[in-house]
Amino acid sequence: MVYNKVSAKEYMGGVYNTSSNFTEEPNKSVGESGGAESLHNTAHEWVGMLNNSKYPDNQDMGVFTYAGRDPVFYSHHANVDRLWNVWKALPDKITEDGHRKRKDYDDYDFLETEFTFYDENKDMVIVKLKDTLDSRKLGYKYQDMSEADSLWINHKPTVSKPSYRATDLTYTPAVAGANNTIGRTPKSFELKRRAPTRADLQGTQVEHVGELSEGVVLEQVRCPS
Repeated sequence: MVYNKVSAKEYMGGVYNTSSNFTEEPNKSVGESGGAESLHNTAHEWVGMLNNSKYPDNQDMGVFTYAGRDPVFYSHHANVDRLWNVWKALPDKITEDGHRKRKDYDDYDFLETEFTFYDENKDMVIVKLKDTLDSRKLGYKYQDMSEADSLWINHKPTVSKPSYRATDLTYTPAVAGANNTIGRTPKSFELKRRAPTRADLQGTQVEHVGELSEGVVLEQVRCPS
């Protein structure tokens, strides 16, 4: 979610500006569409009681209106901000194929967007969005945690030993639109997919097929209670 995102658009999300069109640009991501947003939302849902019928009136991290009342909210958002700095500092050739080259925001209207605030002296000041993308310009920096961050940035999964013999595996095609039950014994489903091609680069900000990311969504899967 962090190190494999090549562009700021993929990591933080698409831009909002006067030329953004929400209905007629299917290949252009607008707004909350980056990997960081997904990480951010997951933490809110894990900590909060989102969609928990036992707590229909919960006022915690899982509800937008009340999330700011939870003390952990500030630690969470500070870390989201810190991860932006981590992403900005990643070396370009961190991907396995060595082709990663970070692409920052370059939309002029977006970067020149202005916000009006009152400073600590109660004076009105104007801050441009481009000045918020570097925490040093805002007067703060995070403690160096590169040693700890490297543990997950450079992590390579090890091959685990299955609890059953490989010869016992059977691949049952998943039935589209049906409930595919996961039983108490290991079960595998055949996943048909094609290798990415350069045609898949259209609408992205990456230049090489090896930089494309792919997600798998499992729906209508039933687990025994």
